[in-house]
Amino acid sequence: MIPLKVSGAFHSKFMQPAAQGLAAHLQQIAFENARFPVVANVTAEAVTLGQDVPALLVRQVAGSVRWEESVRRLVSLGAEAIIEIGPGKVLRGLAKKIAPEVPTFGAFSGEEIETIVRELPLS
Repeated sequence: MIPLKVSGAFHSKFMQPAAQGLAAHLQQIAFENARFPVVANVTAEAVTLGQDVPALLVRQVAGSVRWEESVRRLVSLGAEAIIEIGPGKVLRGLAKKIAPEVPTFGAFSGEEIETIVRELPLS
């Protein structure tokens, strides 16, 4: 466990009301099957079935994050880079400590993500 300085009680039982609200909204969305495995950080397992996504997203809001296991799973699945999407660099910094052999990047917009992916020397 690594204590993080955060501004709220994220990923704890105090977020259960938010999880319930999210569940109601997710019922209105049809999730397609993934074109590639997505690792759910609440289970650290690869998910490909769209029908599994809503329940995992709801669990993630109030559940523990299995970040180290998730990063290791990504690497075991062949991840050649990790892109943190959003304003910040905490997750990217943690990923660098867990899997220093995998390059990490940060992006805030779709355009930034596309630029990073375009410039990556992936196999």
